[in-house]
Amino acid sequence: MDVRTNSPWWAVKNPIKAGFETLKNDIDCDVVVIGGGISGTLIAYHLGQAGLKTVVVDASYLGYGSSAASTALLQFDLDVPLRELQELLGKESANQAYLASLNSLQNLIALAESLPGNFNFSQKSGLQLASKLPHVSDLDIEAELRQELGINSVMISEEEMQKRFKIKSFGALLTKPAAQADAYAFTHALIAEASSKFGVQFFERSPVLNVDETDEGVSVICETGGTIRAKKVVYATGYEMAKWLKGSYVTLNSTFAFVSQPLDLMPRLLQDHVVWETANPYFYLRQTDDNRVIVGGEDEPFSNPVARDALLPSKIKSLQKRVQKLFPGTPIHPDFSWAGTFAETEDGMPFIGQVEERPNAYFAMGYGGNGITFSMLAREIITALITEGSHPNEALFGFERANQQVKERV
Repeated sequence: MDVRTNSPWWAVKNPIKAGFETLKNDIDCDVVVIGGGISGTLIAYHLGQAGLKTVVVDASYLGYGSSAASTALLQFDLDVPLRELQELLGKESANQAYLASLNSLQNLIALAESLPGNFNFSQKSGLQLASKLPHVSDLDIEAELRQELGINSVMISEEEMQKRFKIKSFGALLTKPAAQADAYAFTHALIAEASSKFGVQFFERSPVLNVDETDEGVSVICETGGTIRAKKVVYATGYEMAKWLKGSYVTLNSTFAFVSQPLDLMPRLLQDHVVWETANPYFYLRQTDDNRVIVGGEDEPFSNPVARDALLPSKIKSLQKRVQKLFPGTPIHPDFSWAGTFAETEDGMPFIGQVEERPNAYFAMGYGGNGITFSMLAREIITALITEGSHPNEALFGFERANQQVKERV
């Protein structure tokens, strides 16, 4: 699948990391992870940390697919607001989902701060802007529901937004924590640490031809000539999951983004916050370490790469217009732009775990606006399922949820 196009910023900013082999020989291990982006790397890191001999294989360069196109806003907020999720799942399950996502983000921040190397990681606060006046009351309710769970969330008034940030907004929901990073460099910091500390092996440019799953284990046969024999297999193939998993679990969309030319002065709002809004389609933005602004959004409900790419120029103009309206005194000019595939689930939650009749296979489908946080959640659930046989959140994020949603629609 063509998951991205043009010039994603991390792919422009970082050279391809050299020194990773293709798989030419046979290997035996405990777990093989298919997919060497940030999702597969986070999972492999945790599996290796748990003492499992782990091998990662990727069809392309490690971290150079969707991870290189990620804008890397690290949040716990689900795509579906807590008040709506409570209506969909019930109050207890919705609260559990938000707290699980928050816990995963906190763990992700702790992991990032423990890693050596520079991948432009920094903690921020999250700020969701009310795009219209009626949206303020929705954010008020959201703040109250989150406060009941002990989540750090407060409303900022229109007057306060003008006073603190010199911008016009009807109001905003301020939440903590949030963070940002260079997604490609973060992936390779994880790879370096997982390799040196836990002996995880990584192979790139080794497309998988076939996976033979049996009750005894799995055999992953690669185009480059090697076969990986393992007890378990984890599929962390991002938006190409349909190749390995039957069933319709997500809706694929197209999304668009650009990174600006360097600014002389970064708007105060972006110095301490990652920002998004309540409108649909929405847009979001953050700063970079070299004083640029990354802007994304304007999602469209299709995934055809030709149609997606044809829309790129008009979508970038629209995004530029929207961010320029927010900061009228700051010239923001696109420098690099790109489009990519984006997936969402019906309830805004990821699908993680196993499906029936495939006892040695695990799937990490961390789709949604906070996919990296979901990948952290996936590594916790999948590692526990493999090492202990269960996890407290396995049913909440499991695949049986999709079957129930289909029954309810019928």
